[in-house]
Amino acid sequence: MPNGELQVVTTYGYSGSGSWEDSGDATTIPFVNNAYADAGFRLSKVLDGRDWADGEFSAAVTLKEAAGQVLCEREPVSLDSPVTVPLTRTAQTAGFRFLNEGRYVFTVAEVHGRAPGVTYDDSEYTVTADVTLEGEKLEAGITVTKAGEAVEGISFENTYRDVPTTGSLTVSKTVVADDTSGRFHFTVTLDDPSVDGIYGGMTFSGGTAEFELGHNETVTADGLPAGAGYTVTETPAAGYTSAAANDTGVIPAGSAVAARFTNTAENVAPPPAEDKTGSLTVSKTVAGVSGDRQRAWTFVVTLTDAENNAVTGEYGGLTFTAEGASFSLKHGESRTIAGLPAGVRYAVTEAEADEDGYTTSAVGASGVIAGDEEARASYTNTRNDNRSGLPQDDPADDPADHSGSGRSPSQPAAQPESAAAAQTDDSREETQPDQSLRLLAGGRSGDTLEDVPETGDDRQLGLWLALMFLSLAGMIAAAVPLIRKKDMTGEGRGKDE
Repeated sequence: MPNGELQVVTTYGYSGSGSWEDSGDATTIPFVNNAYADAGFRLSKVLDGRDWADGEFSAAVTLKEAAGQVLCEREPVSLDSPVTVPLTRTAQTAGFRFLNEGRYVFTVAEVHGRAPGVTYDDSEYTVTADVTLEGEKLEAGITVTKAGEAVEGISFENTYRDVPTTGSLTVSKTVVADDTSGRFHFTVTLDDPSVDGIYGGMTFSGGTAEFELGHNETVTADGLPAGAGYTVTETPAAGYTSAAANDTGVIPAGSAVAARFTNTAENVAPPPAEDKTGSLTVSKTVAGVSGDRQRAWTFVVTLTDAENNAVTGEYGGLTFTAEGASFSLKHGESRTIAGLPAGVRYAVTEAEADEDGYTTSAVGASGVIAGDEEARASYTNTRNDNRSGLPQDDPADDPADHSGSGRSPSQPAAQPESAAAAQTDDSREETQPDQSLRLLAGGRSGDTLEDVPETGDDRQLGLWLALMFLSLAGMIAAAVPLIRKKDMTGEGRGKDE
């Protein structure tokens, strides 16, 4: 029954014509339906290797099964729509309010971020809340399991290891021609425009460096920020065909990456490949709060030669046709295709890129296979379509862990003796909302009954109607003898009682 007002007529007058009429006076009685259950479960976080700040890491809580409405910080929780709970260095409680009987099932997992040197926890917990009606109030019992085994609480364990913050990029040039004295112009572009100044053999301005190289020359940029994306381009030179390897990628932490360019004069046959082979590794990462790490993603790899003709055959356990070869990867998986002929060009595409709310990014999706080296193509799909910003728990106001409590309008919260002593007689008679359970870490202690959500519980309506009619019958029974007495004495006929 929803919150509202009930009008009960309490004053009547005798009309003088043998009937009773409403005098127009009525009493309005407010009523509040306060049947719900609050329940919470514990969350803790451990990071081995360094200190960390509250809110630096978070967990995603996803409602997978529900028998009715669930609230979190007064907002309805939808199925399969993750709610983000910031993690704190001290254990906290994530709490929810249940408005109906039945079973509710949540999954809880750590959100995988990109903090350097941090290894994230892949554990997934299942939280089951069984809500039952006990008398006039709802009670919720909480159980937590991990891999089918009951556990006391939810704990995520991460490790941190120091990682270098910089890396290097080397660009090399090979010229195949009768005359190898030519100079060739290159441009290196980083996706970090803050890179300015001299870095080894390259001078950057706004993340861009330009230079020239000749046959068998190299130049190296040291101290570039690790994780920065790079692209190396060569200005086309007339009379030459250019081939590049690792011309795009990411600056590795603590090591160097080499971009190699070979220019072959159009009147000179390229040197034999010497039957060298290389490999290609394709890897998959799923990121974001709502990223599905169990989903399989389809990849297609195509191979072509220098004349853009399809390269077919068996390589790395895959059969390549003119349309390429396909395979599937899940989060954290990779596949290496070995034995690819040196000089072969490759292109990697993902069939489901930028679909279903995901944003797809790729590094090294195309290039040239180099002999005795491994080319890498990495794809990342990110999806973040959840509500966030849940407050964190104050240990002093921690709601009951692994248990629930229900409330009814007749059950105010217990107050400390010191607080009760400070109240006036009037304030003791007021019904205060139960504040012993607060939602999450930031539950507001000033919540009032008017703030309680409507539940559709109409169990009290019959009681109110019965009381109204009993009251009316009592007043009539009391008034009839008095009217008769006045008729006999001739007094008060037609007057209101």
